[in-house]
Parts: sequence; structure tokens; C-alpha cells
Amino acid sequence: MRILIFAFLCLFFIGCTKNIAQPTIYTPIMKVQLSEPINGYYENKIGTKKEFYIEPNSEDLYHLKKWPKDFYKSICLLNKICLIDTQNNGYFSHSAIQGREELYPLNKPSKYIIISKNFEINFIDLPMEYHNQDIKERIQIIYIPTLNQISKKEIGESIFEKIKQAIFDTYTITVNETISVAPKDEYGRERAEYNIKFNGYYKLLEWPEKKYKTICEEEFCIIDKNNDGLFSHYALQNESHLYSLDKKIPYIPIQDTYYTEDSFKYQALYQGKVDNKIKISFREFKNDMARPAFTQDIEYEVNSNKPTIIGFKGLRINVIKATNLDITYSVIQDYK
Repeated sequence: MRILIFAFLCLFFIGCTKNIAQPTIYTPIMKVQLSEPINGYYENKIGTKKEFYIEPNSEDLYHLKKWPKDFYKSICLLNKICLIDTQNNGYFSHSAIQGREELYPLNKPSKYIIISKNFEINFIDLPMEYHNQDIKERIQIIYIPTLNQISKKEIGESIFEKIKQAIFDTYTITVNETISVAPKDEYGRERAEYNIKFNGYYKLLEWPEKKYKTICEEEFCIIDKNNDGLFSHYALQNESHLYSLDKKIPYIPIQDTYYTEDSFKYQALYQGKVDNKIKISFREFKNDMARPAFTQDIEYEVNSNKPTIIGFKGLRINVIKATNLDITYSVIQDYK
């Protein structure tokens, strides 16, 4: 008796629509974008006709799937309505309910676009500080200019500096550029567009993949992909895909230095000439190096017709020519 009643209900309502397997996703994975509005209908389990309307949205992508019967191209929406291309011509012609066999013709075929992945987006570690493996951290003494080098400086400029400091294997760079960025999803669609301003000092970092040199501002990084002193690409901090910059940005790494407790800086400044006398200001910096711990101004008589050697605490400077504008000289002996 129950079997007869079930058979009667099937014939009366929907003719016993069969259940079928779920659609399967194409490999390699492809997505579908709707390009036209879709009008159609389907029937529920008791045969009631339900109309639907779908407005295309460029931001919505759907997995391209194989319909279990005849392997038609299809997509399925969140409400389990599926759209099916029965002619394999790039137009959805029918609708169906996911998991049910019956197909229902759309009011008119609707065009769709298949979009393949342009690239893979992999999440990666954040960039870390760059370390030059060819350099060892050490204490060094530098001379500006080097001994016996003929130099020319104007009034108020330093004519000699001797500096003891620690040198590291890390670098800092200065950048003042605004870049336009438009990161994309894996299917080549722009996620957003920003203007990012790089302005100031930046620690030189190392990109996790292939160890490119990079610096970062907010969540974006600019990257020297060719290791040629030019930032040529940008990326999101934690994503692997690189995008080309509109223009390359040059940079010069400055090696990081640090003043230790026993650091010092000796400096000599040219203060000008009056008659046959020149004035030199000698300064010594200690500890924090923020202000001179010692300053002494000395006048020296010079010969206008030939070089004159002047001295201070073992320092010897050969004055070749001195005027009210500048001084030409060479440092021939270091401080004692």
C-alpha cells in the first residue's frame, strides 16, 4: 500500500526525480564569472515551481564543475542552484538543484567567462634583517680624508676627522618615493589600489624567497629582484607573488655603525683667514658623541708663497693654499 501511495505522489508531483552524485571541481582549478543576468526556475521536492534571478557581480567567482551526468560544464551557488551548459558553447542553458537529476531550461541562455589562475599566491614568512655574510662586526678607525690626500674645503667645513666606531654587517637606506600598488588575486583581478609613501630611513631586509634585498612600509615591501641597487618590484609582506613597479627606485645601502664606550671622534674645522693667519677649530667627541667634550681654536701664521705645516697634538697638516673662502691642504701625520 505504501509503495502505491509513493508511486502516485511521484507521478502527481515531479515524476520521481532521481538523486545523482555531486558535481566535481575541474582540475586544474578554473573559475567562472557571470557576464549576463540570469532568469530561470526550478521545482522543489513537491513540484512547486520557484523562479530565481541572478545579477552578475564582477567580484563573484564560482568554481567550474563537471555535472555528474554527461559531464556538462556547470557552477553551483550557495543556495544549491546550479547552472549548466548543456551545449558546451559558453552559455548556461539550464538550471538544476545540486544532487538532483532534473534540468530546467533558463528563460534565455546566459554567457559566462572561464578564468584560469594567473599565478599562485603562497603565504610566506615576514622579511628579516639583512646581514652581509662577507663582513665581520668589528671596531675600526676611519680617517676623512685619508692621509696624504690633497683636499679642498670651504670655511666652516671639516678638514679632518678621525673616528673610532663599531661597524656592523647590517645596513640602512634612505628612500623618499610614493608608489602606486594594486595587488591582484590569483585570477588577475585587482583587490585594491593604494598609494604607499616611503619616506625616511629603513633597515635593509631580506626577502624570504631567494634572499632579495627589500624594505617595507605598512604591509607592502619594495624588492631588488636583480640585486643591482634598484628596487624593481613590490609585494605584500606575507605573500610570495611579486609585482613590477611603474619605475625602478635606486638606493644606496649605508653600513650601520655604532659608538661604543671607548669610541671617539677628533675633528678639525677651517674657520677662515685674516691677513696671513688662518684659524682652525679642534674638537674632541667622547661617549655619546652628541656634543664636543673639548674645543680649542688656534690661529696659525702661514706663508703665502709656499706650503706651511701646522700641528696640534701630533696632527700635521700641510697647508698648500688658504683664502677667505677655502683651504687646500693634505694631512700628513695622524694624532699621537
